[in-house]
Amino acid sequence: MSEKPADVEAAKDGCLDCPLSRYHACRAEGWSHEYGVFGGLSGDDRRRFDPFRMARVTRARDAQAQQIDKAIIAARKAVALMVAEQAGPTVADPRSEAVRMLAFGASSRDVAVKLGVNRNTVRYWASRARTKPAA
Repeated sequence: MSEKPADVEAAKDGCLDCPLSRYHACRAEGWSHEYGVFGGLSGDDRRRFDPFRMARVTRARDAQAQQIDKAIIAARKAVALMVAEQAGPTVADPRSEAVRMLAFGASSRDVAVKLGVNRNTVRYWASRARTKPAA
């Protein structure tokens, strides 16, 4: 739909005789449509009538964007881990390799299987790496 004022007014006029126009307006508010004409109200009209609802919609969309960003970061870590696994161990010391894998997001189970050690050993190495000052 066009956002031209003439097109918006024509769409609003189409809602004047509709018996469902209030239903559509309520549904648009419930579904948080920012654009388009629903129930004879444009997105600007809905923002004017209830700015707090639109602020909540914006916060919800920001929270969704943060979730998506976290998923992208996790996927990038997984790809980096796969590339590192395909390249083979770069460090002869299994402790350093375990800490590196954990830093890229691998679980302690995955690290234990890859290095052939117990999960508790991997957890111990990780705790030692967190408390030991860098040399």
